[in-house]
Amino acid sequence: MDTGTHVVMGIALGALATVDPVIAGSSQAAIGIMTATIIGSQIPDIDTVLKLKNNAD
Repeated sequence: MDTGTHVVMGIALGALATVDPVIAGSSQAAIGIMTATIIGSQIPDIDTVLKLKNNAD
Protein backbone atom coordinates (compact mmCIF):
# COMPACT_ATOMS: atom_id res chain seq x y z
CA MET A 1 0.00 0.00 0.00
CA ASP A 2 1.09 3.55 -0.54
CA THR A 3 1.39 6.26 2.10
CA GLY A 4 -2.03 7.74 1.32
CA THR A 5 -3.72 4.40 1.84
CA HIS A 6 -1.91 3.97 5.15
CA VAL A 7 -3.20 7.36 6.31
CA VAL A 8 -6.76 6.47 5.33
CA MET A 9 -6.53 3.13 7.11
CA GLY A 10 -5.16 4.86 10.22
CA ILE A 11 -8.10 7.26 10.23
CA ALA A 12 -10.54 4.40 9.73
CA LEU A 13 -9.06 2.38 12.60
CA GLY A 14 -9.08 5.44 14.84
CA ALA A 15 -12.72 6.10 13.98
CA LEU A 16 -13.60 2.52 14.84
CA ALA A 17 -11.92 2.95 18.22
CA THR A 18 -14.20 5.89 19.02
CA VAL A 19 -17.21 3.55 18.94
CA ASP A 20 -16.15 2.39 22.42
CA PRO A 21 -18.22 4.44 24.94
CA VAL A 22 -15.18 5.04 27.16
CA ILE A 23 -13.24 6.61 24.29
CA ALA A 24 -16.27 8.44 22.90
CA GLY A 25 -16.89 10.08 26.28
CA SER A 26 -13.45 11.69 26.42
CA SER A 27 -12.34 14.01 23.65
CA GLN A 28 -8.75 13.85 24.93
CA ALA A 29 -8.72 10.06 24.62
CA ALA A 30 -10.27 10.22 21.15
CA ILE A 31 -7.60 12.65 19.98
CA GLY A 32 -4.88 10.42 21.44
CA ILE A 33 -6.27 7.31 19.75
CA MET A 34 -6.59 9.08 16.39
CA THR A 35 -3.05 10.44 16.62
CA ALA A 36 -1.60 7.08 17.59
CA THR A 37 -3.37 5.16 14.83
CA ILE A 38 -2.40 7.65 12.13
CA ILE A 39 1.24 7.69 13.23
CA GLY A 40 1.23 3.91 13.69
CA SER A 41 -0.17 3.41 10.21
CA GLN A 42 2.94 5.10 8.79
CA ILE A 43 5.34 2.57 10.34
CA PRO A 44 5.32 0.27 7.25
CA ASP A 45 6.59 3.19 5.16
CA ILE A 46 9.67 3.68 7.34
CA ASP A 47 11.36 0.63 5.83
CA THR A 48 11.15 2.23 2.39
CA VAL A 49 12.86 5.38 3.68
CA LEU A 50 15.56 3.31 5.36
CA LYS A 51 16.16 1.29 2.18
CA LEU A 52 16.54 4.47 0.16
CA LYS A 53 18.89 5.93 2.76
CA ASN A 54 21.07 2.80 2.73
CA ASN A 55 21.27 2.89 -1.06
CA ALA A 56 22.29 6.56 -0.99
CA ASP A 57 25.27 5.94 1.30
